[in-house]
Amino acid sequence: MKDISTKGICGYLFDCIFYTVVSMIWYKNLLFRCLPGMTYAKSKMTLWIMIGFSILICAFILNRYTRTGWTVLAALIIPFGLYTVLTYTTTVGNWMLVVLYLAIALAAIYSVFVLTRKIKNRRNRSKIIKRRLHCCCVTLQSSLAIAMLLVVGIIGVQGIFGDSILKSSVSATVNEQGVSQTISNNIDTVLLLREEEWSQLTTQEKLDTLQTVANIEAHYLGLPNELNVGIANLGEYTLACYNDNTHTISIDLNHLENDSVYDVLDSCCHEAYHSYQHRLVEAYNAADENSKGLRIYKAAAQYGQEFNNYIDGDYDFCSYYYQNCEMDARDYAEEAVSDYYRRIYEYLDKQSVD
Repeated sequence: MKDISTKGICGYLFDCIFYTVVSMIWYKNLLFRCLPGMTYAKSKMTLWIMIGFSILICAFILNRYTRTGWTVLAALIIPFGLYTVLTYTTTVGNWMLVVLYLAIALAAIYSVFVLTRKIKNRRNRSKIIKRRLHCCCVTLQSSLAIAMLLVVGIIGVQGIFGDSILKSSVSATVNEQGVSQTISNNIDTVLLLREEEWSQLTTQEKLDTLQTVANIEAHYLGLPNELNVGIANLGEYTLACYNDNTHTISIDLNHLENDSVYDVLDSCCHEAYHSYQHRLVEAYNAADENSKGLRIYKAAAQYGQEFNNYIDGDYDFCSYYYQNCEMDARDYAEEAVSDYYRRIYEYLDKQSVD
């Protein structure tokens, strides 16, 4: 077999190792999540094993005579892509499986075409068959690499250019639109916040429900801005966060899919209150200097100072926990969640009487 390699074995392995480290840093910060039923440490170890196995197979077997820049990419993108399929299929839909199956099907069709071609040189039959089998394996590798590049690329682009890897299909609303976003006017959706209903919802349906909740909260809090709800990988100890630059509430994917609806609803209401706090700070900053001493602005002044010197819980949890903006948001979320369930039970009791 003709050797068309552009890299020696040492150069090939060096490139694989170098780009593995770069890719892992990118993947871990953007897309990594634990495998179902596995711990963080075991999931990360599984991914490393998949990468190592792929590099060894590609370097010494599949790409022995084709060590090029493309095969380096293929050796890396396949394990990352397969890991993404394993961890995100139930979240973003079955389209990833369709892409994977399509790639395998195309490679299989090509393999049938190659393997069924008539062999004219009978003396070298075994060598020709071996060469053809190798060609089929390389074709499968390339097909999988392209498919996995598409999978990782689509999800990764959403994470890079937006706050969320998955966004709600329910539109975010603002008060100026004249839509009365209240619990009573959205009772059919609010009823999905019962545990028995919530556990049956898909990830997209859960996200859509939370977007409705965010619309209700924006109405009750009198926000002049919308609240966009999305999903992100926020890390091991962060359940949700709020970005006031884009008015986005990001819910951690594992939190949304695995924790109780009560806790998820609490997180959503908590982050919605942070948006309200930012609007209070804006009102305080715009107030006349002689008016800033008014009692009504006391909390807003504290929020402003804390936002300017915000303490992240990953570095100092105790100081983070006792910031006024966090304590008030927790108090509000607790009251809001209680109100949702009180209204749910009142509605169900009324329906049972009727």
